[in-house]
Amino acid sequence: MKIGTWNMDFWKRVCNDQKNDNYKTKEQIQSYKTNSQKIIKESDFDFLLLQETNPFFYFGKNLDKKFPYEFDYLDKNIYYQYFRGLNWGNAIVVNKKYTYLKNNISRCNNYYYSKYGQMFFDFIDEYGNIITIINIYNKCKDKNLISYYKTLEDIIFEISSIVKSKNNLVILAGDFNGSVQSTDRFPNGDPKYIELFGKIKKLGFINCTENIGGTVSYNDYQNDYIFIKNYNSQKIRKPTKHNESKIINFSDHFLIEINL
Repeated sequence: MKIGTWNMDFWKRVCNDQKNDNYKTKEQIQSYKTNSQKIIKESDFDFLLLQETNPFFYFGKNLDKKFPYEFDYLDKNIYYQYFRGLNWGNAIVVNKKYTYLKNNISRCNNYYYSKYGQMFFDFIDEYGNIITIINIYNKCKDKNLISYYKTLEDIIFEISSIVKSKNNLVILAGDFNGSVQSTDRFPNGDPKYIELFGKIKKLGFINCTENIGGTVSYNDYQNDYIFIKNYNSQKIRKPTKHNESKIINFSDHFLIEINL
């Protein structure tokens, strides 16, 4: 099973406000659209978790009231959750051999500034095995670090209520907007995030992407992670950090990949 997570930096790549520092020309926006679509098209992931993205933009679909927003694209299904007040959000690109299971943990209240800005989905393979996917984008209303901690604490609290009784494979991944690595401010790692990641470990998760280094092009910190639960850790292969030109030219985050 091949799993990936990638923050696509959508809102900055399609900004058409000339007064904004992130302004892009029509040609740059079209290039982003074409190349992003190509990356998704050529993706051979079983589950590719995306943050800061908008499939409506790539595929010309119309927004409707169905939830989750589902796209049938080649050999993939794409599930999308936009955040209230924004035109971007999280998405999961899924190999069609996995079928989405409707359940009571899929959040239809897609509130951006809270723990509900996450995707909790169950899928089933052709052999009847269930896989739970939790796609995280940890963001909050202001840039106060305490607010970031609080947001992630809320997310982890909700995750614990979902996964504590699950015996199937659970994949928890995305952009945590936080790091446990050494920084100028925290030479021994940020104690708040160390504590929070300890809570994830106590829930039975294994950090598959530990010590892979920075995952954002403009710093050396790791923001993007993949955790798994209920899986033999001996079978986990070394993670891959994609920083090829086709990735770094169209996002400030690297694409992270593991194989189970």
